[in-house]
Amino acid sequence: MADDANLHVRFFRPTGESRPAAFDAFSGELTDADRARALEFAREEDRVQSLVSRLLLRRTLSDVLGGDPASWRFVRGPHGKPELDPVHRERAHFNVTHTAGLVGVAVSTAGAVGLDAESGERAGDIVKVARRRFAEEEVEAMERLSEEDRRSRALLLWTLKESWLKAVGCGLTGTLRSCRFDVLREPGEEFEEGLVRARTDDEAPARFFVARPEGRWSLSLCCMRSDGEPLAVAMRNVESL
Repeated sequence: MADDANLHVRFFRPTGESRPAAFDAFSGELTDADRARALEFAREEDRVQSLVSRLLLRRTLSDVLGGDPASWRFVRGPHGKPELDPVHRERAHFNVTHTAGLVGVAVSTAGAVGLDAESGERAGDIVKVARRRFAEEEVEAMERLSEEDRRSRALLLWTLKESWLKAVGCGLTGTLRSCRFDVLREPGEEFEEGLVRARTDDEAPARFFVARPEGRWSLSLCCMRSDGEPLAVAMRNVESL
């Protein structure tokens, strides 16, 4: 195993050199199903991102659990969330995210997991979205901030909500108001727990870790775990594939 952590997060920043032809070198790690999945996307950028995320996921699973990266098989859950084949599901859970300039995967041996990343350069007005779709108390707290901090808070809340919805398996088919957050302290470079207080409609147990590396991305990690046992996050940037 890679280390003694029970939550393993890997990030990779694709560049212009990440082209489909480059993945020929990884033919032993990617499968025909991976390539077929990538070809479903119309844009080359999306096809590359699909291959990058699948290769990163396969390698992370093997780092954490051992075994051949090409051996992992995936299925889709009731709401379309990718999951490990049932033969491996008791060993680990995973989730994948991507945003401008960043692809990330999380592998958890502690419980179902959701990972979300959003770039500070995200297009559109996230504050307007927040005002329309977030809980009233979240919006009130956000409006007390400066304009710049308001945008950062909206992005952080968005990642928290999406990480929760991904962890419970419904993604954005769920409602953003089903989970509400009080931000107790702004995140730093590394994932930390205890920076937010969460309230969910179904009171399902969940623990949240947040980070804001380089001040450029908002990252949230949710693990469905009810006990108070310590959870350790191992976050690594992968420099090259």
